[in-house]
Amino acid sequence: AALAAETGATLIRHDTYYARVIHPETVVSHAHLAQVRQIVIGDIRDALGRGEDVVYDGVNLNAAHRSELASVGAETGADVVCVFMDTPLDVCLARDHVGWARIFADGAQYPTTDEGFELIICHDGYEEDAT
Repeated sequence: AALAAETGATLIRHDTYYARVIHPETVVSHAHLAQVRQIVIGDIRDALGRGEDVVYDGVNLNAAHRSELASVGAETGADVVCVFMDTPLDVCLARDHVGWARIFADGAQYPTTDEGFELIICHDGYEEDAT
């Protein structure tokens, strides 16, 4: 959010899309996650197509998810920068009130420039406020 505010970019937060697509009492499935992801990707594509800068906030734990985002950047002529929050697992688990941290950690892959990123910025994520 701070990066978007600082740069004037459109902020697209993956988590805010769940409420629009998934009823709060629904047990979330992989199909739900894929549905949300496609809506998010579409909104990113639309914003970039309008010439807006976009800051996308979401967990993209593997190369397949990230390459989809890099492809959208390439399609629209946008530079794609990855800001990777390399937060220690014990910190993630302590902050996690939903139970996703362990699932994400088990399948996580570090990003590389081979995925289509112009630049990768790594931040340890440890000093970030948990709220």
